Amino acid sequence: MRAMAREVDLYEDEILPQFMKILEKLPEHEKIRYATTLVLGRYTEWTAKHPEYLELQLNYITNGFTNPSKSVISAAAQALKHFCQDCSQHLTNFVDQLYPFYENVAGTLDLRSYYEVTDGIAHVVRAQPLDVMLQALQYFGNPICTRLLEKAQLPGNDQLYRDIADEIELLNIFVETVDVEAPIGTKSPTAQFVIEVLPVITQLLDKHGYSSYVAERSAKFIRFSLFSCGGDLLDVLPTIAELLASQFQKTHFGCYLYVTGTVFREFSREDTSENIKASVWAFGQEQITTFFKYLSTINPANAPDLIEDFFRLMGDVVMYFPFQLIASDLFVPSFDAALISINLNEYDTVITGLQYLQDLFAYGSKYPPSSVHKSIPDNIRSIVVGLANEKGQQLATQLILGLIFSLPKDTRPDALSLLLEVTQLVDQNTAINWISNTLQQLPVGSVTDEEKTKLVSKISTALNSGDYKRIKSQISDFTVWYSRRNVTPRSGIATPRESHSSHGFSFNG
Repeated sequence: MRAMAREVDLYEDEILPQFMKILEKLPEHEKIRYATTLVLGRYTEWTAKHPEYLELQLNYITNGFTNPSKSVISAAAQALKHFCQDCSQHLTNFVDQLYPFYENVAGTLDLRSYYEVTDGIAHVVRAQPLDVMLQALQYFGNPICTRLLEKAQLPGNDQLYRDIADEIELLNIFVETVDVEAPIGTKSPTAQFVIEVLPVITQLLDKHGYSSYVAERSAKFIRFSLFSCGGDLLDVLPTIAELLASQFQKTHFGCYLYVTGTVFREFSREDTSENIKASVWAFGQEQITTFFKYLSTINPANAPDLIEDFFRLMGDVVMYFPFQLIASDLFVPSFDAALISINLNEYDTVITGLQYLQDLFAYGSKYPPSSVHKSIPDNIRSIVVGLANEKGQQLATQLILGLIFSLPKDTRPDALSLLLEVTQLVDQNTAINWISNTLQQLPVGSVTDEEKTKLVSKISTALNSGDYKRIKSQISDFTVWYSRRNVTPRSGIATPRESHSSHGFSFNG
């Protein structure tokens, strides 16, 4: 029956009705209940078309939670999740029945099953009429908040932090799932619920915010809330911003930067007022400044995740506030921080830094890289081109040497694209000097003067003809060839010259 589920028509009304009636007569046995429960989980879409069998199945599934077998309980949790997802419209009158069940099984389920049951309940809440949805959210959410407030008063330890994080995740499931829109001029029930929960999150962070478990789940709650409610949280945006800023100053956890990027995305749209955008930018400046101050006090190699989160935030900054950033005192420090990220040899950290610089230098061209902005002011272009001329040698050297020695393999396309993009912002002689000066930094004897001259000549010819793809391929071929010859030769017994001839690279490509 399980295997046939995907082949059975949703409107089949001959065999399946007979099967559903047989359920009540099956003998009570662990393996039978386990198998039958999984079958019911496979036919939930059919049940949605045949609601007359709904209560029978719901009772059978929920009764499985009292079974001593962990396998049966796990199957019941999985089945109930799909049951509530697919039949939510038919379960709107079952909230009073589901609530005591939910509370009773809370302490008996393993965490995965608990999350699956919560997901199912959340879908039933989402199907409620708008005028009673808030009440349903409170019905299931308030007991969770009560338990969290009790934990906020307890002395911290690792197990407590994990328990708090698990409880917050339940709230995350409700907020993420119940993402309904309210009529214009009214606030969504989910937004009202979030506003009620925020003081609980604040208390938890005030007491246990130094725990990464508590911090990350709390940040996730705020992020999901912003995604689900958007502008309906405008009234509490100052509260959210203050919470994110104060917690980042206190803990320097990257999750707060990541959520700051969500604030940028949700409150920087075209229909957002200029006053709100100005406030969001001021908040962003505060977070960025705090990050720079902290970065100056640590060894960056010990904080790759934090730096990655920072550049995920900066991706949103350069998307929504590029002109403000480029004209600010944060512009050059952000470039310097990106050079640090590229040097860390951690894929995610490197790629976010490279992509940020690509986005940044795109504003030195004539055309904006994003449809968010229609044109680029001349003064903004001038600042970006100025940075390319001032820092281009440093960037080009780091990229070329990185392509040879240290950059993760999968970041090569982005590194080459960035190098090409910066090259197009300066005159030909400047770009050629970058390449020549970088070649001089290679170890003596690792590449001949003739080979250097050939590479520079090929790139110069490509620059003259505007064949930028050829520049990219020449540098790519050279760095691969050099690395194989001098860094990771194919044969450990081959001499450098033997490796050279075996690879056959001639710069004629």
